[in-house]
Amino acid sequence: MSIALNGYLDTSAWGERGGCSMLGMASDSSVDLTASDFITGLEANVVGRLGGRLRHFRVLITEEGLVLHGQVQSYYAKQLAQHAVMGATTLPIVSNDIQVL
Repeated sequence: MSIALNGYLDTSAWGERGGCSMLGMASDSSVDLTASDFITGLEANVVGRLGGRLRHFRVLITEEGLVLHGQVQSYYAKQLAQHAVMGATTLPIVSNDIQVL
């Protein structure tokens, strides 16, 4: 799937631990990202920020926005993951399905 995601992506918030730099891509907003590249970078960014607090993290893109999946040990970590995603993209999060174990 190839969709234009540049207007929804803030790569400046990604830093060295994830995102475009991890993919060997320029963090220039003029780069056209595929949905797969976008998701890979976003997942790497969030996992890098939360370290070992977040397991099995995945993001799905739907027509309405993003759906978050994964496992954490606390509601605080679930909230941190959601805010990390919100800081990296303007796409709406339609569902935070991260499980608190």
